[in-house]
Amino acid sequence: MLFDYLSVRLNDPTAAGKKLVINLNFSDLPSRYVLMVENSVLPYADARRDAQADATITLSKAALNAVQLKEATLDEKIASGATRSKVAGKRWSNSWFCSTTSRSGSTW
Repeated sequence: MLFDYLSVRLNDPTAAGKKLVINLNFSDLPSRYVLMVENSVLPYADARRDAQADATITLSKAALNAVQLKEATLDEKIASGATRSKVAGKRWSNSWFCSTTSRSGSTW
């Protein structure tokens, strides 16, 4: 349900023409997802991993909640070590999830 909410929060003009695949793993839950941004839409699949993903993010549910509640940015969580990310290529930095839920320039 969270990803359905994020889909609604996509910034359509910013996401237009972008294609992005993100592996999302929870460190404290037996859950993993593949999030895709394409044509300003955010479909997702659970219990999967995409070997060609643009990025892989591993974080706790609490870290994701803090980002969603704007208590911290994803960049801050990565810098603190609470979140790990692995980025493949430049596309990720150019369209860091295209979300309108950002707090201070960092998205998502």
